[in-house]
Amino acid sequence: ERLQRESMEELRSKGASSVDLARAQVELARIHFEQGKRPQARELLGEALSVLREAVLPQEVRRAEAESLARQLTLKG
Repeated sequence: ERLQRESMEELRSKGASSVDLARAQVELARIHFEQGKRPQARELLGEALSVLREAVLPQEVRRAEAESLARQLTLKG
């Protein structure tokens, strides 16, 4: 989790695109989900999905992963 947060901060500091940040958020949401931190996972995933749904096709790997995780968290889009 710590490493993923650091990675996200590095992306932000380097001016990464919103899509790249959203992809990193999906990975951090997955980590939170696996740790049982569902509220944190939902929050991150909600932010990431709003970006990914606007920017990439449903078949894109991180978006597909995010949509699957959202179903597991019963997060509606």
